[in-house]
Amino acid sequence: MTSQQPQEAPTERELNNYLFQYHYEGGTYSFTIPAFTRKEAEARKQLMANGVLFGDHAHEISGSIPGAGIYVRLLTWWKNFRSNS
Repeated sequence: MTSQQPQEAPTERELNNYLFQYHYEGGTYSFTIPAFTRKEAEARKQLMANGVLFGDHAHEISGSIPGAGIYVRLLTWWKNFRSNS
């Protein structure tokens, strides 16, 4: 079995974030899938059964916040430092 590396999306078109919703044990949850079209988003959703969990998404900071980039790097460094200690 070969491992596929993530590919960069073409920059000439802009990805849309398609919102999906599902129910689990009495709760309602949602997630987004980046895709160029609704049809592509549906196809990507079908592939999720083959996905592999590789970590948790602890923080998300808007790129429009001035100085957010350094904050994210420091937060990531601190979290990695604490988990390796």
